[in-house]
Amino acid sequence: MPQSTGPASMITARRSDPLNTVVMVLAITAVVLLLLPIAGLILSSFLSDETKTFGLANYQSIIGSRKFATVIANTAVLAVGSLAVMFVIAIPLAWLYARTNFRWRGAILVAATSQIAVPGFLVALGYIFLLNPSNGLVNLWWQEVSGQGALVNIYSMPWIIVLQGLTMVGPAFYFLAPAFSSVDGAMEEAASAHGISKSDALFRILLPMTAPALISTGLFFLVISVETFDYAGMLGMPARIDVIATWIYQYTQSAMTLPQYGHASAIGTMTAAVLLALIVVQMLVFKRSADAGTIGGRARVASVRLGSKAQIASTIGLAIYAFLGIGLPFLMLVWTALLPVPQPPSLDAISKLSLAGFGSQFWAELANVGTTTVFITLFVPTCVLLFTISMSWVSGRMPAMGRTIDLVTIVSLAVPSIVIAVVFNIGGLTVHRYVPIFGTVWLLVIAIGTRYVATAHRITENAFRQLNPEMAEYARTAGITSSRTLVSIAIPAARTGLVFAWFWVALLTLRELPITLIMSNYDLQTLASRIFLYNSSGQTQQSAALSLALFAIVAVFLAGFLYLTRRPVAR
Repeated sequence: MPQSTGPASMITARRSDPLNTVVMVLAITAVVLLLLPIAGLILSSFLSDETKTFGLANYQSIIGSRKFATVIANTAVLAVGSLAVMFVIAIPLAWLYARTNFRWRGAILVAATSQIAVPGFLVALGYIFLLNPSNGLVNLWWQEVSGQGALVNIYSMPWIIVLQGLTMVGPAFYFLAPAFSSVDGAMEEAASAHGISKSDALFRILLPMTAPALISTGLFFLVISVETFDYAGMLGMPARIDVIATWIYQYTQSAMTLPQYGHASAIGTMTAAVLLALIVVQMLVFKRSADAGTIGGRARVASVRLGSKAQIASTIGLAIYAFLGIGLPFLMLVWTALLPVPQPPSLDAISKLSLAGFGSQFWAELANVGTTTVFITLFVPTCVLLFTISMSWVSGRMPAMGRTIDLVTIVSLAVPSIVIAVVFNIGGLTVHRYVPIFGTVWLLVIAIGTRYVATAHRITENAFRQLNPEMAEYARTAGITSSRTLVSIAIPAARTGLVFAWFWVALLTLRELPITLIMSNYDLQTLASRIFLYNSSGQTQQSAALSLALFAIVAVFLAGFLYLTRRPVAR
């Protein structure tokens, strides 16, 4: 009997496609993983830590706490202050790159990309070694010269604001540069012809026209500021400057009492609700800015020409930004790792430089926590990419499922890392009798992976949206199965976006601190958590040496990312 090749056989082939079933299962599993922290957070927040009954006791305790108003005020000051520092630096950098003939435009990209890759807590650690009031190099030098006490105290709110805002400059640059590029350069040329200065054109033309993008960027990084733990944890907790992220951490890591997960969940739920509202507003503003961008057109090259003095001033400004954001912290880590005790530069200190900090203890630590770190950094983005590819593919083919996925990912973005760690710790303890994963690397992998599924999904979804929708229709008409279309056509076509998503999640995994801190134990540590604990216990040389190892791993991943995204694959 001749084989049928009509529509019926095509439908049968699609129904019996096993890989398509796997894709659907992966998409559904990803949605469930995203829902778990949300559901677990809400349930845990209503379960009283004291009576183990459901109610509003945790919320009443948190709102009635003497620290509540102080924590909210500190968080607001930190968030708004960080945004101010970020915009003061990021706007000029984006303007130099997108609107001018600045000769070091490529260096701006390198500096911004490098700053994104470097974990924030390493920057904080470098400044601690420099400005610690007890043994920071600047303060040690000042005490020797003047005989007085500390000159600068790094453990203060102004320093937390400055350093956190400085760290956000790199990613903010990538938000602002495309928006600045979308404005027609003829407007600035016309302003110049009418005697309007370059600075006036920036404030009276460019910034008002890109206001939606500026507001959207501000709202996005306001969310990031609230949930960031690195600077508040390393600089705020020693000075008892509490913000929301550190308050949650204290409830889960108290040395005097059992972990109060209900109180931590109540704080997390209220925080997530506020952050979700900010995310929704940010998305609405971003949509408006995107619409405005399509009207404005593209800027012509070098719409603003800088004179020699402006070129020199801009070069100095860029050098200061790169040095303060990356160079100085790195040099401080190197100096501290080579000395047995912190001391300012001198001939005597130079004579004591040695590699003792990179001895047997360093290599034992690197073999232990370094191996765990590399494994998690390779495994998590691979699994996340499998999930997000499946989610994006299903979203494009099943609109109802796509709307559900979009809603869940938006809500999950509002759940901070430290809250996800709390929820998965609770879940791990609950199922430990049946599935013994509490305190293992697998629960840590699930928590970190869940944290970044929503982030990666937005990247992969955008990559798939760039594909011609008729491509899948042609494949379907030809009788090609959905899974074969995905594997043989869609994934290769979206390769650059998928590679970007993998490396982006890998870099985020390398710098993940709150999840690893809360979910770690004596036998399970990553480089991030071990560095934090070494610094907290005053073991500066070991902390600095491991920080340099983490720097090296970040550099390897960053170099791989730049290579694969800038050069075509040889065939």
